[in-house]
Amino acid sequence: MKDRLPELEVSIKRAVGDHAMTDPQLLSVYDASYDDQIVLVEVTACCESSNRPPEVLPFKFAPTEDVPFNVTLVLLSPNEWEEIKLTGKPSFPSHWSELVLVYSADKEIEDVAH
Repeated sequence: MKDRLPELEVSIKRAVGDHAMTDPQLLSVYDASYDDQIVLVEVTACCESSNRPPEVLPFKFAPTEDVPFNVTLVLLSPNEWEEIKLTGKPSFPSHWSELVLVYSADKEIEDVAH
């Protein structure tokens, strides 16, 4: 997480804050950003669980005025997240950085942000 652009850090915090305000069921957010790419893995109760193995299906967003970086977002249900933590499958792309907790519904953002 060191040596990242300060603008990237600000944009990550802005994106996470926006998502926390608009998704009351957001449980946690993990940052896997690399280079000048924002990558967020969000665990939210608004995603329905299924009996299928979890899939990592990223949503990609172009830069905006508020977040001037490419953003990749993965939404997972709590059950999918637990299965991924237990089995390690599916794995996330190898070029993503290590997942770091940056938001937890039961903690202030500043308490868990890197």
